[in-house]
Amino acid sequence: MKQIVLRQIARLDEHHRLHMDVPAEFGDQVEVIIRSLGDRRESLTEDESFNLAAFAAVTEADEQEDALWGKYVRD
Repeated sequence: MKQIVLRQIARLDEHHRLHMDVPAEFGDQVEVIIRSLGDRRESLTEDESFNLAAFAAVTEADEQEDALWGKYVRD
């Protein structure tokens, strides 16, 4: 199955809740990764932004793969 990635910067509501519409082609199960933008949004280089997007796109529940990517992606 081809993996589909949706990257979106969203604002939480007054109760700190997130509301998203997910396209039907994503199916009935999705993985959600929530990352605070903080000041990092302005400080990421283009390469760092790409690496974070690639990391989110390819990681699945695989500890070996997570450990490998963890070597190359900084928090």
